[in-house]
Amino acid sequence: MTPESSSRRGFIKWIVSSFLLAQAAPNGKLLGTLARPKPSIEHEWSNLSVEQQSRALFGRQVPQDARLIASARNGGVTAAVFEADLRESSFASVARWLCIAPERSSGIFAIQVTGDAMAISSSFHPVVVTLQVLGDGAVEVSEQHLRAHDQHVWKELGGKWCLTRKSFAGNVAHRFVTEEYDLATEQFVATEGFIENDEPYASHCVSTNVLVELGTYYKGQAIA
Repeated sequence: MTPESSSRRGFIKWIVSSFLLAQAAPNGKLLGTLARPKPSIEHEWSNLSVEQQSRALFGRQVPQDARLIASARNGGVTAAVFEADLRESSFASVARWLCIAPERSSGIFAIQVTGDAMAISSSFHPVVVTLQVLGDGAVEVSEQHLRAHDQHVWKELGGKWCLTRKSFAGNVAHRFVTEEYDLATEQFVATEGFIENDEPYASHCVSTNVLVELGTYYKGQAIA
């Protein structure tokens, strides 16, 4: 199984399990915690760069050795991606955490950190990440694989960060695979086709009205 096919299977498993968990226990998710920057930097907060703010907001929520690789800020929302080495992997690999913090009031942030949303990157299968906060406060993550591109958009809905769009296209085990998830249409659509043929030979559509939410992590360990 290739890393891309493993990632695809993982996402489908995650999205289905999220639907089942939400139906069984709709209030069971732990929301992001409220936090204030350390007093020593609070008075100069507005003068800090987005990288400095990201380290101050999320540094205690990710593993101690995690490195900041991307950060963005727009409209009162700060987002970042951290990574840390995976020592048990056969290749030099890193796990990544998506961190989001909207400012609720002056100096008060609701922090959400998760490792569910990001692909593992390795020397054998590198994944390049770009991150931006859109004008409506949604967080867009793009992951460029060797033979594929994955983009997912997260938005806060009713106090919970939920997947609103996902788009994947790439070469998976010598097949061309696309995946599209859109919260507005409440559909997840996947197609498969031969690399040398423009027409897909299979298409799958799943309809759902259950939100896919981010889990919550603390120092790299899942707590929700």
